[in-house]
Formats: sequence, structure tokens, C-alpha cells
Amino acid sequence: MSHPLAELPYALRLEDGTYDNGFMDLLYGSAENGWTVLDFKTDELSSHAAVDEAIRRHTAQMRRYGRAVQRILNQSPKLKLCFLNTNLGVQVQIVSM
Repeated sequence: MSHPLAELPYALRLEDGTYDNGFMDLLYGSAENGWTVLDFKTDELSSHAAVDEAIRRHTAQMRRYGRAVQRILNQSPKLKLCFLNTNLGVQVQIVSM
């Protein structure tokens, strides 16, 4: 397993000639066992419905991170959102590519 990479910057040229860039909170894993992008969120969420809505709000961002890892490492990563500020305790949710 590689060392986790925190606040990992990336920049990609897209097919239309524009650029996508950003910072991933955490990328961890390995080529052998697969990669995971974990993004921490501090949204104040008080219900399961609020968590579901926050997932919808952040899905496009997570998919951008996933596409970046896929292009850079040639592997599709798992995508996870970690909500730290909920009345339900810490919530970790998987986002589909």
C-alpha cells in the first residue's frame, strides 16, 4: 500500500481543450488493491434526507475527482464522501462513478 496522499492537486486537459483542476482531500490505496478518493465534508446535516441531498450536491465534484484518478493512474477509484458534522454521527457514503 502506498502512503495516503492528502490535499492532492491535479490538473487535466479535457477533450474540449479546457482544463479541470482541483485538490482531492485524500487519495489512498495501491495499484494492486485499488484506489479510493475520500472527501471530507462539514455540512451541518440533521437527518438521513439531508445526507442524501448533500450526496447529490457533491456527486459531480466526486466524479470529477474519479475521472482525474482514472486518467492519471489508469484505474477507476472508489469514491467516498465523509460527512463529519451530522446529528447521526460521522457518515461515510459511497458515490458511484
